[in-house]
Amino acid sequence: MISVLPNLFVVGAMRAGTTALVSALSSDSTVYVPTFREPHYFLFDGKPSHFRGPGDRAIANSMTYKPRDYLRLYRRAAHFRWRIDASTMYLTSTDALARIAECVEDARIVVLLRSPAQRAFSAWRYMTSRRLETLSFTQALQQEPQRISRQYSPIWHYATASDYRPGLVALLNLFPRDRLYVGVSDSPGGISALLPSLWAFLDLEGEQPRPDATSANLAGSLPAMLAHLAYRSPWPIPQLRRLVPARLRASLKYHLFTEVAGGITDHDRETLLTLRSTLSPVAHFVTEKLAIDVSHW
Repeated sequence: MISVLPNLFVVGAMRAGTTALVSALSSDSTVYVPTFREPHYFLFDGKPSHFRGPGDRAIANSMTYKPRDYLRLYRRAAHFRWRIDASTMYLTSTDALARIAECVEDARIVVLLRSPAQRAFSAWRYMTSRRLETLSFTQALQQEPQRISRQYSPIWHYATASDYRPGLVALLNLFPRDRLYVGVSDSPGGISALLPSLWAFLDLEGEQPRPDATSANLAGSLPAMLAHLAYRSPWPIPQLRRLVPARLRASLKYHLFTEVAGGITDHDRETLLTLRSTLSPVAHFVTEKLAIDVSHW
């Protein structure tokens, strides 16, 4: 089979709706999404993962650093117009972005952004719900420099990964503007509102689908409440797995791991407000350099 590289990179940001976006793109017959859609190959420069944080080994196991393994992901994709690599940690690494520009001459880049402070808090809640994060949001931000120095993966870089400016500067310098798409997933209308412009950017002719329902905030809905009960319950949940339909399990898993678990103290609320102020230059940058209204940030 012909070896081909991906040519459409959804580079981030983490916790900004990229899963729903890629799900929408995968509905088009000209778009190929590999089984492992976040291989993060260009993050490693041919070397194994150096991440050392709790749970990072499991993350690294879903990534690849060997060229032959990376090419194998796309071995059946030669006849597709667009071949996706949706590795959302790329935006946190200017080196990875430079490698993409060097290796894939015709690459198109898609970036999704959201409020930096809310992105940081969402990442913390996600890691808390996975029971990897044991600190409060405030404590975790205080420990972030030490975690970075100890080589925790970027998912742990709550505030640092929310400063999109280094990655965006690199992208603007590396790629022509007509090959770079930047959308804001927490604008009115959410990801659905971005699809027409994204379809135009990629010259897709197929019908634009509604993004995966898991992209919506269903707090207060039946799936969300069941997930909350499951999170708190001592019941033998694994034994109940086969009694729950697969689609409902997927919905429960999403809410359990992203939206429901994890609380916030008054101190953390103050920290979140402070972080919003600290990261306000990111909004100014996006407005000035990309001409995108993010006044709601």
